[in-house]
Amino acid sequence: MWMAATLLTVLLFLAATGAGVFPWTLLAAAAALALAALASACRRHPCDHEADEGGWRVWHVYAAGLLFLLATQTPLPLPLTAATGAERHRQNREAAAVSRAAEEQGLLPPRVALFAITRNRAGTLRLTALFIAAFSAAALSSLLPANARAGYARALVLGAAALGVAGMLAQWRFPQGNTLWWRIPIPPARPGPVACFVNRNHYAGFLALFAPVALGLTLRDGARGRWPAALLALGAFGVLSAALALSLSRGALVAGAAGLAVAVLPLWRRP
Repeated sequence: MWMAATLLTVLLFLAATGAGVFPWTLLAAAAALALAALASACRRHPCDHEADEGGWRVWHVYAAGLLFLLATQTPLPLPLTAATGAERHRQNREAAAVSRAAEEQGLLPPRVALFAITRNRAGTLRLTALFIAAFSAAALSSLLPANARAGYARALVLGAAALGVAGMLAQWRFPQGNTLWWRIPIPPARPGPVACFVNRNHYAGFLALFAPVALGLTLRDGARGRWPAALLALGAFGVLSAALALSLSRGALVAGAAGLAVAVLPLWRRP
């Protein structure tokens, strides 16, 4: 349990400091994957007596998502890209023709023309890394006792709310310029960094993940008569909602609304 809790803390620290891709961050990610595999083993050979049978099915969904992301990055020969759509195939043919012309003029070394489904391979790689890190953190948290898991969820929601407050201050009161946390310099980019994120869409998208969690904790604690905890979660939900609205990120607003709809959907099925 303590190993899982320690590594979860390390991953949160890396996220909060805007860590990039360095040997030490890769080492932390590798350690997270190793412990996530341990969590998987515990699910299959129940060393965690509180693990339910359905928890293992989540790994199938995760594997399907990971395979999809990897498939979009796989370089394909030009003829196979015809299956990705006529317009994309036309663009690939034009790019291959330009590449051949550059090779004939000696501007580029000879190479095989390969094309991935994604148009932003670097961005998709980052998304894959985030996908792995997020699921690893979820798998690690499953190693914690039930009470510790609930406490961890509350800590994440309160941390997200604090981040939301910092982001609102950065956007509307104290501009942070080209820095993270007003201290760590980064290259100039539009629309500009917010808190520990390089742009407001990333910031707002992160908050959109936690608004449904805050609402779920509010309903859970309220149903169990834990009113101080329920009010705290409700306050965090209010802060997250306000930060989303003030972020001016339309994609994050849509994501937050969709997440809330999914979160409250089970309530309609109750008698």
